[in-house]
Amino acid sequence: MQFDRVINLRINVANPPPSITFRGDMEISGLRMAFSVYKTESSSTNTANIRVWNLSDSKRNILNNYGNQIKIFAGYKQETGAQLLFIGNSNLTSHIFAQPEVITVFDCGDGERSLNSIIATASFGANTPVRQVIEFYANILGLDIVEIAPTNNIVYALGHKFTGIAKDGLDIACKAVDLEYSVQNNNLIILKTGQGSIKPPALIDSDSGMIGIPQRFTDRRQFNYRALPPNGSPLPGWKVRTLLRPDVLPKDRIRIKSVRADIDGIFYVTSVRHEGDTFGPQFESLFEVVSV
Repeated sequence: MQFDRVINLRINVANPPPSITFRGDMEISGLRMAFSVYKTESSSTNTANIRVWNLSDSKRNILNNYGNQIKIFAGYKQETGAQLLFIGNSNLTSHIFAQPEVITVFDCGDGERSLNSIIATASFGANTPVRQVIEFYANILGLDIVEIAPTNNIVYALGHKFTGIAKDGLDIACKAVDLEYSVQNNNLIILKTGQGSIKPPALIDSDSGMIGIPQRFTDRRQFNYRALPPNGSPLPGWKVRTLLRPDVLPKDRIRIKSVRADIDGIFYVTSVRHEGDTFGPQFESLFEVVSV
């Protein structure tokens, strides 16, 4: 299916700092492009490394080193077409002159420009609803909330006060009521720790693009063994590789079916890595999942 691959970029070119405004879209298609995208369920910034071969001089010359908003779309022409894979801001743009070719490289973070630069001052009195405080931070950050766990009229009994980087205030506000946030494609998802999205589970099997056999694993970063109850054990984890699946995000649930691994169950996505190259061998997704 290599000939069927498609990657498109849309770059909203930033005005030079300290401005936070943009000056227009640049469309890039039809060139060789490659990407490595890594997304997790945590509040850590999702990242992307994007390479473009032989971009014109005129386009290279107007790209800033920092702050451009970059959207990458990828997929298969004969199936779903190019789907949104990643939105982020460039934190480094470089050009590698490997004559006769020039490779433009973008290193990006999802929500980079707002998460790491916007300051907030919050002051809410006693019994302020949780939802009101969280929506305050989302508005300050310029991010839409696409999913949030029911807050059931929970309030901050002693109020909420904060001054500093806005994302840190959001983190404090969420943790106070056992919620956690992540930024996925420039949107906020706010759920209880370990809670999956309400989206229906996506099917992953040999008929829907699964590559090889799922592999058992334990990600030691996720588990504090000393905190486990007596006779307890970490949740079983799996790594499953598929043809490129831009539609599946961290915190989504997937159904894995594999006769060879004797699996048929619902799992929770903790991370995903997308690798692709219109001219290279890879165009796939690797999911790390745990049992729901």
